[in-house]
Amino acid sequence: MPTTSTSKDCQSFAVREYLVLEDGNRVPLRERLEFTIVTPCGDVHDEVCEEALLRAMRSIVLPELSAIDPERPWDCLVRLARRRRVQTCAEEISHIPYRLVLSDDVRNWL
Repeated sequence: MPTTSTSKDCQSFAVREYLVLEDGNRVPLRERLEFTIVTPCGDVHDEVCEEALLRAMRSIVLPELSAIDPERPWDCLVRLARRRRVQTCAEEISHIPYRLVLSDDVRNWL
């Protein structure tokens, strides 16, 4: 979701990461991630597209996973899930689609 900004050349976005269970419930894994997009020559709202936002989101969530252990990137998600009392393993997590989804607020902002 976009956060409030008083400047036209930058906009910050909050990123939340969820594990979607078989019953459809979403278990939050990480909620305090964010990034800012800056456009030095114009209005950020006019310059940013959906693909740019998805690229920025990937740069926040995915490198953190693989930086921990490049051979076993899913272990981080397993640890995060277990902190929320979801019993899983890397094998299970590796078969779940990892999708990036823009919220309705962000889509409306675009």
